[in-house]
Amino acid sequence: MIQKRKKGSDDTDEVPPEKRASIQDTYGCIKWDMKFLPVSETSESQQEKQKQMKILSEQTSFSPEEVKTLMKCTYYSPRKAINKGADLQILIEEWPFLFQEIGMSVHFEELTGVPLKQTFLTSLEKKAKRLLRFLETTCADKSKRVLEAVVKLRMQRGQLKGSSEDVKDMMLLLLSYFDEKEEILLHYVEETCLAREVQMEALPVTPCIIVCGKLMFYWKEPKQI
Repeated sequence: MIQKRKKGSDDTDEVPPEKRASIQDTYGCIKWDMKFLPVSETSESQQEKQKQMKILSEQTSFSPEEVKTLMKCTYYSPRKAINKGADLQILIEEWPFLFQEIGMSVHFEELTGVPLKQTFLTSLEKKAKRLLRFLETTCADKSKRVLEAVVKLRMQRGQLKGSSEDVKDMMLLLLSYFDEKEEILLHYVEETCLAREVQMEALPVTPCIIVCGKLMFYWKEPKQI
């Protein structure tokens, strides 16, 4: 027999707005707010590992496994800073690997218990085409901006096919659907421009994607402003 849930302390309708927002923020997370440091860690050891990562982030090459271990051991500290609303620029300076794929993946898996890249690629394989069709049809019928994006992307794509084209189109259509500014996420440069020639001071402080002709490559390390 299906029973209706009774109103009470567990019902979100009875929860104050501030607490309700907190509940929504933690959705899907298994380690949103750690109350205590891991048994093997102290404040001093966290700071020492943080210094190690700052040094490694300045090097042209480093051991990925070492960085993963350090990020996992120090998960408590940046998580606390994020939950307290630390300024983005401070987070970039104090935890540089948090804004690179290697550190972001470790932190995400600690937070949710889900491997970021593997889960994303699996979901992409299963759901990308369906989401793309939804954006190109249902959403385009309801939003002029989405419709304009669909027409533009169809003209640009031509005969090109493949998952990479689907991902690009999906990303741009999602920007249109949520009415986001494209220039915040994408930074266009000349087709002949090399990665090392990109003017970093012209980029936003947040991670973005450099678009070079038909190539796209991630800008992995935000610079200080």
